[in-house]
Amino acid sequence: MENIAKLDESSTIVSVTLHENGLKKDGSYYATVSRNKATFKNTLAEIAEANKGIDPYQLQFTAITMQKQILNFLKQGKTVNVLDLGTLYPAMKCNAKGKSDVPENSTFCVRFTPSPLVNKAVGDISIDKIVFADEAPEIRMITDVKAGVCDDTLTSEQPCCIQGGHLKIGGEEGGIWFAPVEADG
Repeated sequence: MENIAKLDESSTIVSVTLHENGLKKDGSYYATVSRNKATFKNTLAEIAEANKGIDPYQLQFTAITMQKQILNFLKQGKTVNVLDLGTLYPAMKCNAKGKSDVPENSTFCVRFTPSPLVNKAVGDISIDKIVFADEAPEIRMITDVKAGVCDDTLTSEQPCCIQGGHLKIGGEEGGIWFAPVEADG
């Protein structure tokens, strides 16, 4: 299938922040890219501005209709190619202990695989500046409480101790759970 979109060459500049990797003691870093978000309304407004002959309300109606159909396909468990930008597909959030332990109504999520067109679009982004983040938040040590080992190896389904500074919990299902212990420590 041929792409319906043509990638125009453009140069965009982003900022990159380097964070020291606290789990590895080799002085390595991981990078995060600043996000300059274009909203749904921004996208429609720019299309309407660039194409004066298109009725903005018809454009919005078409976009919302496509959005509803894509959601309908996902509700049916189908994989959806979204404007040749990539593929949305249903996946499961499931950690089964065995073949008979897979829950029938597990939590589903949607994942995305970008197309080569999308990867090409970000291939020529220039870096405006590189910032080294301060040392916080940082995980400095993970200890397997049961084994008493601090080598970043954990025992399945056993408690661990995470030490560091300015640690944050991210994500929708993040959290800290407390449980009673039978011994000190």
